[in-house]
Amino acid sequence: MSTDTTSTAPHPATSPGPRWLRLRRELLIILFLTAFAIAVTWPVVTKMTTEIVGGMGDSHLFYWNYWWFNHALFELKQDPFFCPLQLYPYGADLAFHTLCPFNCLLALPFQKLFGIAFAYNLVILFSLIAAAYTAYRLAFDLTTDRVASVAAGIMFGFCPYLLMRATGHINLVGAWPLPLVVMFAMRAFKTGRFRWAAFAGLFAGLQLWISMYYALFAAIVFFLLMLNQLLFEKARSTRKLLICVLATTAGAVVAAAPIPFLMLRSVQKAGMFFAPPAGKAGRLGADLLSFFVPSHISTVFGHLAEPAYKHLHGGVIEGLAFPGICCLVFAGAAICCARWRAKWLWTALAVLFGIATLGEKLHIYGYDRMMLHRTWVSLPLPMAIADQVPILGFIRASSRFAILVQLALVCLAALGLAHFLKRVSMRSQRVAIGVLFLSLLLDLSVAPYHTSEIKYGRHYEILRDIPGNFSIMHVPFGAGDPIRYFGANVPDTQHWTAAQVVHRRPILGTLIARINPHILRKFEESPLISAIQAAQSGRMTEAILEALTPDVLKEQLEHFNLKVIIAHHTMLGPHACGQLTHLFNHLGFHLLYRDKEVAVIETPLGPSLEKHVPKAD
Repeated sequence: MSTDTTSTAPHPATSPGPRWLRLRRELLIILFLTAFAIAVTWPVVTKMTTEIVGGMGDSHLFYWNYWWFNHALFELKQDPFFCPLQLYPYGADLAFHTLCPFNCLLALPFQKLFGIAFAYNLVILFSLIAAAYTAYRLAFDLTTDRVASVAAGIMFGFCPYLLMRATGHINLVGAWPLPLVVMFAMRAFKTGRFRWAAFAGLFAGLQLWISMYYALFAAIVFFLLMLNQLLFEKARSTRKLLICVLATTAGAVVAAAPIPFLMLRSVQKAGMFFAPPAGKAGRLGADLLSFFVPSHISTVFGHLAEPAYKHLHGGVIEGLAFPGICCLVFAGAAICCARWRAKWLWTALAVLFGIATLGEKLHIYGYDRMMLHRTWVSLPLPMAIADQVPILGFIRASSRFAILVQLALVCLAALGLAHFLKRVSMRSQRVAIGVLFLSLLLDLSVAPYHTSEIKYGRHYEILRDIPGNFSIMHVPFGAGDPIRYFGANVPDTQHWTAAQVVHRRPILGTLIARINPHILRKFEESPLISAIQAAQSGRMTEAILEALTPDVLKEQLEHFNLKVIIAHHTMLGPHACGQLTHLFNHLGFHLLYRDKEVAVIETPLGPSLEKHVPKAD
């Protein structure tokens, strides 16, 4: 077991013995973490090829990512960061989209062998296990206590925040490079060796291949650790510190390439369209109580916690910041009992990132105001000025700082647990360790983990098999991202986007993570799309119909190469259905296929497709 220390900074942890013994030990730890992942997320491992984790919300979008990356590289043989099949005919710039190219590359061989669903689930399990392992390595650098470090890795890799994000936000599950950035940065500042600084930069750059948010978080953490070194640690030469920073920067640029250059190219073409409008950065903060309310998907506590999330600010997704009971207990023990000087750094970082997680103003149980001297007042927080800070202004949801809170608390928990295990007698250690990991399993388990099938209607297969090149429009029509939108912003838009995996046709509208607003304006200026948008919202007028002359209609259909419209009539009210039917009849469109959910409409562009589809009901 470890010995207590007053050292404020970590040192590279090494172990005596042959290299093959050390490698065997690390492999055994990885196998243990894998077994823990299988247990926590049961029964995902039994449904690897038939269902996907979550299967709701953004899951469809990330499912499409894997298909598109493979389709672009091996079938179209083109740059996967631009998709001509979305937002047709203008195409979608994916430089700022949550494409997660590292995940896509990792998934490629498994996708080809076992299908997209298997690759999708495997990447999630890999991300969780890798996060646990890298957090273990950081904790071992801090404590040199193997048991405490493995437990700390579990607290990070399978924390409620990551397990919840895995049901929809796959980019936010890939937090495993963050502990390595911290570990190598602290090694660099402690030893002055430039290679550790370069490694910190390499993993920070690699983080950009997974999540733009976490790459920014890595840069923030590195800056704060450097500031801590300057202000509170033994001063090293300014020259060495500067070279460490330059080595980290160089490593980040090398590892992140070519993504930063693709982003700069997009900015040059369309401006900074990836940034949210003013006032958006700090709004999606977490509730103060969310740090103490267990996850609503927890096996043990979920049924008790779920009602609370109806009141907590941020809801069940952005409102989840609970680090786990064991993490809170051992982090508190470190603060109260342990004699490690390093605990003050991690305590300060936990508090700082916790304040950032809360957003632009304090919310307690959903309330953003409190009575003070008979006056209702709200408490503004630092994230209220995030839009004025060049870097922080790009963060859409302050609640995502919770991953940095988790990392800081896990480091504290490792110190507290090492302090506790040091005082356990040799006779009781096995029992204590068994109780520890059983407690972690009960604390973090989300079994049965939510999975669902990815299903698409038969009409998509029919459209795939029809010869010829043409585009498809979904009605209600919508195009945009979570910030900017034109048309109907309905949850099923992502499902319709993922349906491209089946039909492989260009589509006019879509929902991607960040969209060029100039393309939205082009859709808004289209007489045909504006008419459909007006009809689906029940605002069709005779003036709109009169503007769609035969010549205008012909030009519009040819411009968009639009042959098929899929009307999801179950999502349209009777009034909207009536107006759309009137519009389509006026324009000479006719019904090709109909079932309980959709009506497939054909435009007069090119020859009729009737012989390729079943007769209409």
